[in-house]
Amino acid sequence: MLFAALAVGAPALKDPPKKESSIVGEWKAEQIIAGGKPAAAQSSDVRWVFAKDGTRAISRDGKQAQTGTFAADPKANPANLDMDKGPAGEPRYLCIYKIEGDTLTLNVGWPNASRPTEFASPAGSQCTLYVFKRVKSKD
Repeated sequence: MLFAALAVGAPALKDPPKKESSIVGEWKAEQIIAGGKPAAAQSSDVRWVFAKDGTRAISRDGKQAQTGTFAADPKANPANLDMDKGPAGEPRYLCIYKIEGDTLTLNVGWPNASRPTEFASPAGSQCTLYVFKRVKSKD
């Protein structure tokens, strides 16, 4: 009886904090594979930033390399990412992504190519596979 009373009065264990699962944030490239080969940019400090307002920026070795827009659909399977509208309003880069903890795997279809269907960039493919680590904010 005493044990039952103690169990009821014991504080509940807290749920572990949830890992960030949104693509919004800053990401540092760890691996870049294009058409089956490591990309030349792989040896550089390549960072992508996805902002809450739907804009994105890419920097290489501390210098801005590209800006644009994005729209993510995390409920698709796999999650879809469309970047940069072309003149007809269609996305220019069709992508898939997954987030596991602080790792973002992003497969970017080349301009006007079909959306990738897997997280790979074999020889002859028209996509670039990125593996990023989330950059932690300095609070």
